[in-house]
Amino acid sequence: MKGKLLLATGVAVGYVLGSRSGRESYEGLKRQAKDIWGNPTVQRQVSHAEQAVKDTVREQVPVVQHAVQGNVSAAAKKVAAKATSGRVGGESGPEADGTGI
Repeated sequence: MKGKLLLATGVAVGYVLGSRSGRESYEGLKRQAKDIWGNPTVQRQVSHAEQAVKDTVREQVPVVQHAVQGNVSAAAKKVAAKATSGRVGGESGPEADGTGI
């Protein structure tokens, strides 16, 4: 049902944009969008938003880095423990029973 609705919407939009009056409306909307995007006030806000995103990323990098390092260390310890437990003392651990879990 959702697919049919999207198809119908696409056909309708294509028809409107393809017709002469639809094309004129499209060109008018396109011109308005360019004018708005080129507005200095809008561009100032875009710059502020970009800077805010950059600042947030800079602030969060150490937090994410610390979390990743902790997870990598824990995973390495688990892998090392499994590797040594499977090789030392013969067949023991999950590999011995064939489940691999």
